[in-house]
Amino acid sequence: MSKVLVKWNDFDENELIHEGFLILESEVWNTKKKILEKVNRKFEVCVGSDIYITYDYGVALLKRIRACELDDSEIEIIGKYFSNMYGVHTFLDDVADYE
Repeated sequence: MSKVLVKWNDFDENELIHEGFLILESEVWNTKKKILEKVNRKFEVCVGSDIYITYDYGVALLKRIRACELDDSEIEIIGKYFSNMYGVHTFLDDVADYE
């Protein structure tokens, strides 16, 4: 099964940048993406202790995400240095709750 590097970055209300990435199975990424495309209400992503970024709808979060497929050698190199996540990697944790 193919894997995808999902990178995210955004600014909080104090203009501090938050960023991170996840390596996900393509099927998992596609499911999360479809859920976000349907979200038509405000929701928050926790980026730290009592720090949240608010999105007006799911597509607003998707606009802050870049995804690209990885081959096995790229996964191996990333895993050597970072594991499968880095930085604020919780930006997709509660996607199922947004429905």
